[in-house]
Amino acid sequence: MSNQIPEKISKFIEFTKNLEGYEKGEAQTFLNRLFQAFGHADCHEAGAVFEKRIKVGKRTKFEDLLLPGKVIIEMKSRGH
Repeated sequence: MSNQIPEKISKFIEFTKNLEGYEKGEAQTFLNRLFQAFGHADCHEAGAVFEKRIKVGKRTKFEDLLLPGKVIIEMKSRGH
């Protein structure tokens, strides 16, 4: 499978060129496609969680994607 990763990444890059860069409407699709480029079925299969709630003081915030012990991804709209 690892010998297919460069081709999958190239396809992912081509896919991203057609995105408008709208965070709320495209973030989860973008992230699922990113994980697929690295050989996962989707983010959940890889063990990731979308919109993980975290407490910051009295406020609740949301991490766009949490892959426990590996990475937190916070998406922003294109140009911001």
